[in-house]
Amino acid sequence: MVSKLLAEKAYLPVLKMNDGSAVTANTWGIRRQELLEVLQSYSYGFTPPEPKRVWGRILREDPAAYAGKVLEQQAELSFETERGVCSFPVSLYIPVKAEKPPVFLHLAFRPVPDRYIPVEEITDQGFALAVVCYQDMVNDNHFGDFSGGIAAHFGTTASRQPDEWGKIGMWAYGASRVLDYLIEYCSDVLDTTKVAVIGHSRLGKTALWAGAQDQRFWCAISNNSGYGGAASSKYGKGERVRDFL
Repeated sequence: MVSKLLAEKAYLPVLKMNDGSAVTANTWGIRRQELLEVLQSYSYGFTPPEPKRVWGRILREDPAAYAGKVLEQQAELSFETERGVCSFPVSLYIPVKAEKPPVFLHLAFRPVPDRYIPVEEITDQGFALAVVCYQDMVNDNHFGDFSGGIAAHFGTTASRQPDEWGKIGMWAYGASRVLDYLIEYCSDVLDTTKVAVIGHSRLGKTALWAGAQDQRFWCAISNNSGYGGAASSKYGKGERVRDFL
């Protein structure tokens, strides 16, 4: 039934190579790259290579936040680009009584504190939480404003090519840089093999795209990602690109 539905809607067959041969365990890596290239060409654009270096510095730390239960850190993450150093803030919340907890990396519409980011409830369950506000990575202004953040550091403009990345790609790139930071600087206190990237709406698209590109993410949690996310651009329902350009 699933194969028939895919054929009727002309979706790409996931388990068939571009040359028509069946995918095997040994060829899945090649097929995965073929599918990524389709998504890059027709949906999200091509992502630049990862930076040579990612680092961070702690701006503020509270070892006894949330009634003494949480180590709270406010950090500045930085990485090198050809146009200089790009930086943005990241908030980290680690339950003090949990030994190397797994991490939720929340791509958020607003910084903490926010009613949609239940820090205490999450950390009470033994999970760490990293939060990055998407507009700190690159603005969400409409009508092709690529004047700041990651966009400016990669020279992206409104006249970009059809397969050049846009802001969803940039936010996903930023999520991978947060993962770089966690692995490099926090692996002694966090289980960085189990980092789940999370987003809602266009950040749900971002979470999916980040997880698709970066296999270091343990999983991606996407809520209401709509067209071009969990829903097909051809037949899905939800927010279309033209709704927020």
